[in-house]
Amino acid sequence: MSTSSTWPSSTRCVGITTSKLSAQGHAKNASDQGVGNVQAVRSDPAVAQAELELRTLLERFANNKSMQPILDAVNQIYVDAQNDEELKRWFKRADSYLRRVLQEPGYVMKDECDREGRALRDDGQSFFSDKYRGHREELFNSIKDFTLAVRRARSGSADAAVRRRPAQQAVRRRLEEAHQGPPPRRRRQSEV
Repeated sequence: MSTSSTWPSSTRCVGITTSKLSAQGHAKNASDQGVGNVQAVRSDPAVAQAELELRTLLERFANNKSMQPILDAVNQIYVDAQNDEELKRWFKRADSYLRRVLQEPGYVMKDECDREGRALRDDGQSFFSDKYRGHREELFNSIKDFTLAVRRARSGSADAAVRRRPAQQAVRRRLEEAHQGPPPRRRRQSEV
């Protein structure tokens, strides 16, 4: 497979739209390295700090609503997959399908892609509409609650704007310092 091939700018396959995707060597290499390396990366203190800062930033966009319910729901589905061989196989099939959609040039244009995607969706419904319905609903409800909190925060409430202002100013200062060095000292009226 060529690592520099680019797909058409807008192709569809079972509800998945790709937009100017390309199979980059780094992504292919990272996907081939396996779980051991993922765990090694996640245990890196710099990665842990980046995850914490990203989570903090996202929670600030939601007026400090915690993302923990989303993480708990994802973890529960992960535990379900570890304890249910059929569900584990379904997730492996879904992973293989998504990798093929994203990495194999032209696959999204084939009828095989549609057939495989529909079969995957139909098989998944037996898990997520029946057996693990409660866990799926918990995940989607927690995501809905979080996005609703973000939407409320963006609606322009004065309290939200006041709470976001110090964080926005701190980010602005850090960006300015990173790109230009420290900002010039402001003169006081008495110094003029």
